[in-house]
Amino acid sequence: MIVVGLTGKACSGKNVIADMLVKEGWRVVDVDKLGHPILQQSAGELTSAFGPSVISSDGTVDRRALGGIVFSDAAKLRKLEDITHPRMVKECGEIVDEEAARGGKVVVLNAALLSRMHLDRLCSMVVFVKVPWNIRYHRAQSRDGMDWRRFRARESAQKDIDVRMIEPGREVIVLDNSGTLESVHRQVVSLCDKINQAIRKDWQV
Repeated sequence: MIVVGLTGKACSGKNVIADMLVKEGWRVVDVDKLGHPILQQSAGELTSAFGPSVISSDGTVDRRALGGIVFSDAAKLRKLEDITHPRMVKECGEIVDEEAARGGKVVVLNAALLSRMHLDRLCSMVVFVKVPWNIRYHRAQSRDGMDWRRFRARESAQKDIDVRMIEPGREVIVLDNSGTLESVHRQVVSLCDKINQAIRKDWQV
């Protein structure tokens, strides 16, 4: 089975590419979404670590409030990751094992923090989505209403999301998602060809 990592900075368009890969019939895991129930399961630890302001009146974790705290303080971000990342990595490993057991051909791990979480160690191929910061900032403004201060804090927190940080020995494919949808679609078609070649090689072993 082929495990593909899909990574890139915020607002690089990873989810657009992930949706294209889903259409190939492959299992695509949104690692950020895996983290949402894990955040809720960790509500007590989060309250102890960051205070009651990270919990909404209905008892759910206020992810926006939590993000405002951790993305402006590297030590607090590390504390959050120490709480949540091991559980997320464990779940990803279980998903990969389940897919392999049922005879699946491809699992795609869609994770901005692929390298930081060491999920790239599970992958034989990593797809890095590259977009200049100014385009990503415009997307962050349009999509999330993010101002420059918050965007800059997010950028600082994601400075290790870099193609050079990917675990050695993995095939790395860089996609440029700064242009049109048609442009990225052509690149994804080429990517799918590469993955299918890897599948055939894997089945021949």
